[in-house]
Order: sequence, then structure tokens, then C-alpha cells
Amino acid sequence: MNLNDSEIIDAMMDRLNYIKVKNPEEAGLIIFNTCCVREGVDEKVYGRLGDYKRLKRKNPSLLIVVCGCLAQKDGSEMLRRAPHVDLILGPNQLGNLMDLLCSIKKGLKSPVHTEWDLSEQEIVPKRVSKVTAWVPISYGCDNFCSFCIVPYVRGRERSRPSDEILNEIKNLAFEGYKEITLLGQNVNTYGKGLKENIDFPGLLEKVNSIEGIERIRFTTSHPKDFRFDFIKKISKLPKVCEWFHLPLQAGDDEILKNMNRGYTVGDYRELIENIRKEIPHSTISTDLIVGFPGEREEQFENTLQVVSQIEYDQAFMFKYSIRSGTKAAEIKDQIEEEKKLQRLNRLIEVQNRISQKKNIEMEGKIVEILVEGKSKKNPNRFSGRTRGNKLVAFEGMRDFTGQLVSVNIEKGFTWGLVGKQI
Repeated sequence: MNLNDSEIIDAMMDRLNYIKVKNPEEAGLIIFNTCCVREGVDEKVYGRLGDYKRLKRKNPSLLIVVCGCLAQKDGSEMLRRAPHVDLILGPNQLGNLMDLLCSIKKGLKSPVHTEWDLSEQEIVPKRVSKVTAWVPISYGCDNFCSFCIVPYVRGRERSRPSDEILNEIKNLAFEGYKEITLLGQNVNTYGKGLKENIDFPGLLEKVNSIEGIERIRFTTSHPKDFRFDFIKKISKLPKVCEWFHLPLQAGDDEILKNMNRGYTVGDYRELIENIRKEIPHSTISTDLIVGFPGEREEQFENTLQVVSQIEYDQAFMFKYSIRSGTKAAEIKDQIEEEKKLQRLNRLIEVQNRISQKKNIEMEGKIVEILVEGKSKKNPNRFSGRTRGNKLVAFEGMRDFTGQLVSVNIEKGFTWGLVGKQI
């Protein structure tokens, strides 16, 4: 979602005739787009703002803007800690960025804008990729997981009308985009609050019928809302990729209850079994948090056991971060950092073995790749992804960027696959 917001900011700067520069010393405007899901981000942002204070002293006309979730969370406190910042606005105020920048020159009365402005402004993003694109289908979240700050900084859940979404995707298809990823904090509850009678599978069905689009992905799915009938309907849509990102967060029922996740480990296992039964060869990725307040050793071991049994293709693994304002931050039984780090390292070790094993099993198989461009690590290779969202670096006959090609997988690694175009 933040990447999508950054692309919108980029488009706004084009409209105002700003030109990107590589070096901050050359800039007349510096914009930070921030996240605040994890604790470490805060200090990184404030540290960088402190560094750029010298630039402001050297060039008083330099404008410094902070957008995004950290701006929403800290608001006026950010101005107290970094008084040289000219503008602070939350994600719900992003549509007003251009007007506010113009107002600064006329003498902006208040630099802090974190009011809840729920009228989403339709700005066509300046997309980084010419092959794949993000398309938001909803904003905000109603789940209030006890560890998560998102509902407080992005607001309550609201769905975009389907005609807006479909028009955006049709334009992307016209421009030559082959793959789109539908975005929402919880895509499974799409349709909530809309006047039209539509749910998430209904939206997928409409997107599936758009000519030119070859692949459809979506993220994030909340396990408690991913119903069996959704799986059945998705299995009949050929353009929807066989990749599902399903955050488990923890493999212990007591911890899941304390996290306010709304499902048990048994519920989650059943969901995975149904997906693998109805949509064979699916790849599954997940999010995991270790060191949640009160997590005992045996509860962490339960998470290790579930991860070993489910065998995820990929996992995003984190230490629990205290986020002020959330329920979990109020729990007294916080886990010490050293123990959290030890548990995280043990979990990463288990998951890395699984990822490597599953990728080695791909060796010798021929897979369909959507070519995204030259490999970042090796300019002599091209890079793309399987329908299952596995990253593949491969030797190509020529530049097929934006096209589907067949690749023979020669080697599997923890991070991805290496092969040769056939």
C-alpha cells in the first residue's frame, strides 16, 4: 500500500513540474513516505530528518514533507521533534498534497494535516514497473488485531466502487500491463459499505474477463474471512494466480486469541488444506510474529511446529514491536529483546530450510515466467516470477520484458530459482 502511495506522490510531483534528483543536496523538495508497522522505522525517519536539518540551514527555501502512517500517528509530536519540517500529512490527506504544497508559498497556517478526509482522490500513479501494477480495492481496516496500528492510522475499512477499479485495470491493459495485484488490508471483505451488491470473488470474476490482463494477484487475505466458497469460485478463474498470502502470525491458540485474530490454528490448517485440495500446486506465503507479549517457550515451539507441518514457500518473519495505542502495548508481560531475537533466528532457520527444499523440488520443471526486466543482481540475466510468485533469474534469448516465456529451472535456492529460457 505504501509503494502504491509513493507512485501517486510521484505522479503529483510530475503535475507540479518537479524533476527527480539523486542527491538530497540538489533538492528543492524532499518527501518522506513513511510506514509505522514496526518500531525501528520511527527512529530511522527521525534520524534522517535530523540529518537533513543541515540542508535546511544551507538552503532555507528547501521544503521537507513527511507523509504516510508515521505522520498520521505522531502528528504535532513530529513537528516538536523536527520543527524544520514544512508539512506533515497522513495517508488520508494524500489527495491534498498538491494544494498544500502550493499553499506553503502563500503562508500555510498549519503544517500538520491528519484529519480524516475519506474522499479518495483519483490520481493515476506514476508506476515504477511497466509490466505489473498495484490496484487498491479498499482502504483501512476493521479488524483491530491487538498488535497492529493500521486501523488507527489508515482508518476504518472502505471499499472502492467496482467500476472505478475495473476502469483503472482496463486502462492498464490498454497500456500493455500483463499483471495486476489487487490491494487491501483485507481483500476478503471487499464490498463492505458499497451500495452495489458485490463481494471479492465477484470482483475477481469481473477482472478475470478483462482482455490483455494475463495474471491477477491479491493481498492481503485475512484467514478468518477466506471462506470455502471463495476458494471454489477462485479455482474456476484461470487468470488468478495460484499464490496465496495468508498471515498466520502465531501457531498457538492462546496467542492468536490475545492477538484478536479471530481464528484458531485448526481453522487455519483447514483453510490451507482446502486451498491445496481445490487449487493444486498453490504456493503459500505468510507473516509471523515472535515474542508477542506473554509468549511462553512452549507457545513459540507450537509456532515452529505449525510452520514445519504446513511448509510455507515463503514467510515474512518479525520480532513483535510495541506500538503505542494498541491493546498489546498495554500488556505488562513484554518479552525481552534478546529472547525475541533468539526466537526469530530459530524461526528463520526453520523456514529457510523449508524454502530451500521446496525450491530444489522445482529443479528440472518448466514454468511460465512473466519477464519483469533485467536481473538486479546479474545484468546478463533476466528476472521474472512464476504464477506462484517465485522469483526466477534466467538466461534469455533476447529481451522479452512484459511477455510470458517458458523457463527450465536448473537450480533452486532459499531466495528463489535460476534457469534458462527454452
